[in-house]
Amino acid sequence: MSASTDFRIKQRSVMEFLTVAGCVPIKIHRRMKAAYGDGCMDVKNVRKWVQHAKSCCAGERSVLDEHRPG
Repeated sequence: MSASTDFRIKQRSVMEFLTVAGCVPIKIHRRMKAAYGDGCMDVKNVRKWVQHAKSCCAGERSVLDEHRPG
């Protein structure tokens, strides 16, 4: 696993946790931006992953990238 993949997985885990805690995407992005700086994913992707986290029960979906052909 590359360092950038590991970093994305950490951010997704933080987003899942904060979503379950009731934070809205813009606040999650602000908190992550403060912590990760320029390495933080953009707000569009934060919204996408918050929707992903909300679409299932907490902890039941993987924060890993799904395998794609090619």
